[in-house]
Amino acid sequence: MKILIVNWVYNWGSTGFIARDLKNEFERQGHTACVAAGKSYGSDKVMVFCKPSEQKFYWRLHRFGVSRFRGSTKAAMRLIQFIEKEKPDIVNLHLLHCNYINLYYLLRWLGQNRIKTIITNHAELYFTGSCGYAYDCMNWQTNQCRNCPNKFYATGGAYVCGNTHRNWKLMQKAFSYFKPENLAFTAVSPWTRDRFYQSPITKGFDCSVTLNGLDVNTFYRHEEVAVVKERLGDKPYIVWVTAAFNPLNKGDVKGGWYMVELAKMMPKQQFVVVSTSSSNTEDLPANIYLWGKAKDQNELAQLYSGANLTVLVSRKETFSMVTAESLCCGTPVVGFKAGGPESISIPEYSRFVEQADTPALAKALEEMLTIDFNHRKISDKAKEKYSPKLMAMQYIDAYEKLLKQ
Repeated sequence: MKILIVNWVYNWGSTGFIARDLKNEFERQGHTACVAAGKSYGSDKVMVFCKPSEQKFYWRLHRFGVSRFRGSTKAAMRLIQFIEKEKPDIVNLHLLHCNYINLYYLLRWLGQNRIKTIITNHAELYFTGSCGYAYDCMNWQTNQCRNCPNKFYATGGAYVCGNTHRNWKLMQKAFSYFKPENLAFTAVSPWTRDRFYQSPITKGFDCSVTLNGLDVNTFYRHEEVAVVKERLGDKPYIVWVTAAFNPLNKGDVKGGWYMVELAKMMPKQQFVVVSTSSSNTEDLPANIYLWGKAKDQNELAQLYSGANLTVLVSRKETFSMVTAESLCCGTPVVGFKAGGPESISIPEYSRFVEQADTPALAKALEEMLTIDFNHRKISDKAKEKYSPKLMAMQYIDAYEKLLKQ
């Protein structure tokens, strides 16, 4: 089977690493895999369809209300030419936002030319038309996203003329070019699949669950955590991993605000915050240690392995790579119910409390700290569940099902 993997980025970030791992695993299983991306890090074997100048231009237009899916049409045409040249049996679209490509143009072409296409729901974008996370808003289900209460967030930062209803209609029309035998979806968690089936945008199409996999040769139980001990010594800690930490931003999807509350409630516990970027951190409680950005995935795996627990305070997650990574490193997870995490975690090694209930979260952490876990057993079980091999096999099953229709 010849498979084309398409994502906005390759070999960076969660979906970029997933694209990389899928390509490698497909090839190990004897398939031919090629990759197209809007941006690639460290690989010359990837077809890059968008020029940086084009992405910057459409990003500026996006600020004035153009959909984040309405990127470069030239980029879409380059990708179409690549598809015509490579003639893949299946095209698997992952995340194609951030103004890299005119997704509507691409979907219309794929549908009209009856190209077998799988679309992966890493976020809620495809079935809401705008929102990466719709939270408790159900306008996308009941009202075609009219009268959006938070257009700036929903449109991804459009300062003027952001129109969520228009984006909803554009996405619905783009999928209307497909017949059900040529298009199917996957979701990265049971919770995301259930949300998918509530959307009128994707009505009539199938969606299966394919859990994200990760590099289990990096994320495993590290008995030696020299990098951690060099900075923290032997002091026990609870780790929180996030892309950005801003404790003053109460609307942050990753919930950094709650970390401060939690640290104040648990003054005897040390919290280590691993974040790519941080702001407004001048007055943090003394028991919060800012690690900063992990220099690579190996360092991140050591941080998980050295921790007693990993905490998750997100408002919403469609999957939660943090949960999977932590468990693969043998460290249990405690967090707020956020949709995806509790539906993909391993129940006996995780505990989730009601969203925003910080006292209940603190109590759950204290209780989990008293349990003597077999960390090697946790790691072995998680590596099996989140292995890239299993992820690739589940994708192959979805591809073969669509090809047989």
